[in-house]
Amino acid sequence: MGEKWKKYSMGSSVSRKVLFGQNGSLSTTKSKWRLYVALCLWVFGFLLIQYRSVYQTGLTYAENHLDLLYAYKNLDVYPYGAEPVTANDVECAFWNSVQHGYQPCSYVVPNDDIGYCLVRRTKDNRIFKVMGTSPGTFYQRKEFACGDVYLDFMNFRIGANRVVLESRNGLVLQQASTKKRRPTRGIVMAAYTRILPSTAAAVMQLRYTGCQLPVEVWSMKGEIDQSSKLVAELESKYNVTFRVLDDPSVAGFMVKIYAVANSGFDQLLFLDSDNFAVQDPAYLFDTEEFETSGALFWPDHWHPAHSIFDTGAGGLAWELFGIDYNYEMEQESGQLLLDRRIGSNALTLMKYYAQSFQIVEKLKAVWGDKDLFRFAYRRTGTPFGVIPTLPALVGRYVAINQTSLSSRDFCGQTMLQHGPNGEALFLHRNTLKLSQERGRRMVWEKVQRFRGTDSHDYRVMIGPERQEDTCWYIADWGSKAGENAPIQSASVEDSELAHVQIERKLIENVRRAEKLLVSEVSETMKASSDATNSSV
Repeated sequence: MGEKWKKYSMGSSVSRKVLFGQNGSLSTTKSKWRLYVALCLWVFGFLLIQYRSVYQTGLTYAENHLDLLYAYKNLDVYPYGAEPVTANDVECAFWNSVQHGYQPCSYVVPNDDIGYCLVRRTKDNRIFKVMGTSPGTFYQRKEFACGDVYLDFMNFRIGANRVVLESRNGLVLQQASTKKRRPTRGIVMAAYTRILPSTAAAVMQLRYTGCQLPVEVWSMKGEIDQSSKLVAELESKYNVTFRVLDDPSVAGFMVKIYAVANSGFDQLLFLDSDNFAVQDPAYLFDTEEFETSGALFWPDHWHPAHSIFDTGAGGLAWELFGIDYNYEMEQESGQLLLDRRIGSNALTLMKYYAQSFQIVEKLKAVWGDKDLFRFAYRRTGTPFGVIPTLPALVGRYVAINQTSLSSRDFCGQTMLQHGPNGEALFLHRNTLKLSQERGRRMVWEKVQRFRGTDSHDYRVMIGPERQEDTCWYIADWGSKAGENAPIQSASVEDSELAHVQIERKLIENVRRAEKLLVSEVSETMKASSDATNSSV
């Protein structure tokens, strides 16, 4: 072998040093063989990738790398039915991203990514899209990996479909059986010990307005001492009934949902414990808006075009809850007016939402119960009305230089919600709460109102924090790209004297209610101490 290569070398221009190593090995030949083997492995790998691409996605290698918009038009969203699915029924294939292309199911999707999960239905190998996101607002959306959440996402939607189908016939029967009698009416609230003084102040304020409707206060078992002096006073003097939920699976805002769904009233007005009536709200039950639809909801500060929540057109909530995107103001659920008989189907779905909320919370698809009522009503086709007047802000100016004030200098810490005709109706103190000592300051000095005609222009922004307070203000509007429209600002006017008087009375009543709770605890501790001393 060596002689053969020596003859070849001598008869050619190839240097012996190049062809042979110092030990006589054929180093150059080995390099050529290595290159050949590497090329074969590369070709094999390419074919393997193509095979796996076709097998896992049903698309060819080239089709898998088409522009996302083309693929988006040629793939259907998964046909959500009413039967739950498992990993054996539907497999995760890829995350398809505009920015990053095809990624494995373990890829952590950033909260500003645009794309969708690709899943394969095993019975027919068809590929579908789920969890599609597109340009929108991404402030609250959590990062996720398709492989971790796609089954929970799909089964939440599927479970809601099943609830809607099962409850539809029951709704017709219930409406027929209750339509003949006069509906019962009342106020419903939810509370626990720490916010009970604020709840008491809200009830007292209702009575000051002349409202005589009975009140239900719901709480979880063990959260409120039913034998306390404050509870006794509310029951005896203010026509309040305390009702208890004995269900360990219910917690937090879910109490509101169960309180509304299980109330003893046919028609009810739900109020948060930090929401205070400006006038007697009983007239709402007889308004044309309520009688026509059977439910009346109130708008929040946020428009989907510039919300701080993930409710834009690209939000996950629309597919998750199975409803079409709506270009409308978000809902503020500090007050709800509804007929439980007409809304029975929607309330049944609401309870399902509460029981299965883990995936919603994990993705931050919505914020608590804020939009759940309008979602449930839309999903079940149940009618509802919306108050047309956008909320105003009640607060004060916080600028050091009071001679040159702008919208940003306003510190709004209370929402002013209105009635059907634009009349002031509820003061929702949802930022500076009376349940906190630092929240018991007189701040209802001014009212800032949006005077525009297009809700798209209504933007509430967070302002500079003063005295450790969170401040909100209504931003200026009117100057749009390509237009010479003048900049407009929200109007600011002095609060009505009635608002100032209400605030002062609320603070007094909260402090008094707290003393009743504290004295109750003190007496219990004193009795316990006396019993211990006597035994000694």
